[in-house]
Amino acid sequence: MSSFSQFRGFPPSTGIAMFAISYFFGCHACVMHQIISVNRMIAVCFPLKYPTIFKSKLCKVLISFCWTQAFFVILMYHVIPCQMIGFSPKLYEYVFVKCEPMERDFSYVGMIVNRTCFAICFSAIIADAVTLIRIIILTRSGAVSKNLSRDIRFFFQTTIQNITMMVALTMIVMVNNSPDQVYIQILDFLFLIVTHITNALALIVFNPEVRSRITRYITSSILPNPVSTTGLV
Repeated sequence: MSSFSQFRGFPPSTGIAMFAISYFFGCHACVMHQIISVNRMIAVCFPLKYPTIFKSKLCKVLISFCWTQAFFVILMYHVIPCQMIGFSPKLYEYVFVKCEPMERDFSYVGMIVNRTCFAICFSAIIADAVTLIRIIILTRSGAVSKNLSRDIRFFFQTTIQNITMMVALTMIVMVNNSPDQVYIQILDFLFLIVTHITNALALIVFNPEVRSRITRYITSSILPNPVSTTGLV
């Protein structure tokens, strides 16, 4: 008896929509993590050149590129024939939507996208490694400024996000190469959820500004507002 259960009565179109939404944000995160890793690497390794490289205009272009490329990646699944992928409630995994009379049981677009994201995330890990080495050198030399402390904080935030995404992508590649391993498929899907949760938690844990804002919001919501005495005699 399976230890997992969930509603299975939705139509295939819903499963396809679930995949499209999930991978849209996944592709965006994949590229964005690489950009942020390079951003942190330049900030730590080349602090004097950082302001001239990452100007406001470039940042806006990179943000627009992240969203645009994610849209076109998802569009390829729908435009190119027989490349569709959808969520299977039975397997707890995204599966290839077969189209007759083809006997192929995989998506070429999906294979290319997964391997490309794997390569991008791997390059992000390399950038993080270079940044970490530079941080260790600067810390040992005692050259730790306020800006560097902030960059280190952001570095650890992005590193945790990159590691979880790298693990998730590695498991996706393993699933694609061994489609019969059901438990890995389930674990892979669950780890994708963990990755999204980790991304959000990392923003809170490593950003005191975010924590302070959340604390103020919770405090103002729970504690009663002081009674105004204006106009009382």
